[in-house]
Amino acid sequence: MEESATEVPSPLELYRQQRRDTLTRAFLAQQQQRAPKLATPRTMPRARLTLPLTLHWHDWETDLQTIEVSGRGCSFFMYSAPPQETFGFTLELSHDVCVRGRGRVVATVQQDERHYVCVRFELMSADDATLAEDCVLEALLCYP
Repeated sequence: MEESATEVPSPLELYRQQRRDTLTRAFLAQQQQRAPKLATPRTMPRARLTLPLTLHWHDWETDLQTIEVSGRGCSFFMYSAPPQETFGFTLELSHDVCVRGRGRVVATVQQDERHYVCVRFELMSADDATLAEDCVLEALLCYP
């Protein structure tokens, strides 16, 4: 009978995951106390971060900057409503670190001549999701 080979995380990786989970729960609890009751409770804390974001539509791409980022989504302004509901994206977390995936528009609110767009990350590698979560936690630790 063959045993299935499963990777056992190193003690350092276990510590990092436990720290990430603890910080995530702490910041999420803090943000939920400040925010009014939402129809759908947030599962990840968010930070005000201005990061370069490239949206990949069917026939073109556009470069924007985020307003807020969480490990599961982001928000930004556009001068017109998004042309499609799902799209590819590239989010630059730092000068040499980018994460990529697919996003889905979950809300659009018109504010004067601009549209405030909220996006949920739907398809992203586990490593990229961890990088995004760590970026948000680092920002919250520096500027809570």
